[in-house]
Amino acid sequence: MDLSPTVQVAEEWHRATGRAAPSRDDQMLHTSVQDVQESSDAVDKAARPPPLVFGSGPHLPFTFSPPSPLSPLPASPASTPIPSLSNFRHQIEPFHPDLLSRPLIPFGKFDGLVRDQIRTLLDLVWAALPQSPQIYAAGQLTGTRAMTASEYRIPPSRYLEKIVFCPDMLAPVEPKVAALLHAIPIDWNNDAHMLFAARVFPWLTSLDCPPRIYTEADTEDWIRETIISPAHAVMHAVLLGRIPDDVNPMYPFHSSAHCRFSNRPDNVTTLRGRYPLELVSHIGEWKTKGVISKDKNPLRLIAGPIPDVTDPGAAIRFNWPTEPSSDFDERDKILSQIWCQLLEWDVFLGTLSSMEVTTFFMRTRYDEDTLYMSEFYTADDPILFRMVCWLLVATESNGLSLDVPAPSTDWWTPEIRNDTDAGMVETMLGDLDAEP
Repeated sequence: MDLSPTVQVAEEWHRATGRAAPSRDDQMLHTSVQDVQESSDAVDKAARPPPLVFGSGPHLPFTFSPPSPLSPLPASPASTPIPSLSNFRHQIEPFHPDLLSRPLIPFGKFDGLVRDQIRTLLDLVWAALPQSPQIYAAGQLTGTRAMTASEYRIPPSRYLEKIVFCPDMLAPVEPKVAALLHAIPIDWNNDAHMLFAARVFPWLTSLDCPPRIYTEADTEDWIRETIISPAHAVMHAVLLGRIPDDVNPMYPFHSSAHCRFSNRPDNVTTLRGRYPLELVSHIGEWKTKGVISKDKNPLRLIAGPIPDVTDPGAAIRFNWPTEPSSDFDERDKILSQIWCQLLEWDVFLGTLSSMEVTTFFMRTRYDEDTLYMSEFYTADDPILFRMVCWLLVATESNGLSLDVPAPSTDWWTPEIRNDTDAGMVETMLGDLDAEP
């Protein structure tokens, strides 16, 4: 009997380590509810534990590839120590949560004044991203592909039915990740640290990006160079506990998606394994700013409180389409696309970004019909830092976990419950429908 890729990877892990790999189900539930079976229609919903914690199970079974030694970096005879940082290790203060409320390092040239502000890995990622470049002509690159036949035909048990907006989704892990990053010093007298900064700092990583957007591929270049690749490099440093200098870990790594599944995201993070046995923990879907921007965000109705409803788990209803419809708009196409990607790739965390706007989304094992979405962040927010947080949660690093509220439909009126139009039900959301 053929085994699923997840089962085969678990067996490979067992052979290599002699220990049983944790199940994917364990990773999705709080330890207090790990013995609860997946819900079915016969399960009494009242028995459901109120909070969910994502990723609190044992660490995922991924390891670094055998270290690849790099050539020693000779000291440059012309280089001189940076006086203000020559004793930097003694000048670093203990981590304090106030470090998360300070201004970002403005986007700009990586010069001595900037380096003087960067003494730890946290400082390096606490930097503003560049503004997204303009599209080559007004009115171009504004569409999203239509749903495919396979997306219409997913089993009813896998339909997206609820959307929950969690503006503070990352709040539980941000101080923990910040403390991990703050504990890793940067020494500007070490050539390896300078090279590492060139892989992470936004001004440096954006130097060769396209100055104008002609296709979605140009947006993909910007996101890869300034957000995804730097975040993976930082994740390696966290897992190593230091700035990499003499090793080149292979896992986790990011790449484009293969063609095994019909719904392909623009980016995937692989924890271990080889095709077709990879274990993927994160997907990325990229759009141009013509589709999602600060001034034109088709998902904006999600990103706000529901009038007169205070329940943090208040869910917006979504009716899954079963056939093509002209009423299915850009917002509903995007939501259906990312939902099917999560399902088809058996992944629980993803990122949606246009470079100008970035949001994080997730599903859980327990509420299998619910999509959770974070705040919508812009270049004025610490997106690079939050991307590091998100990927570390995806890799189950350091026991990081997320609390998300149980989806609540108590506020649904008869009008909402009886609405059969495909897509997101906008009843009672009209107050948010005005353009900003």
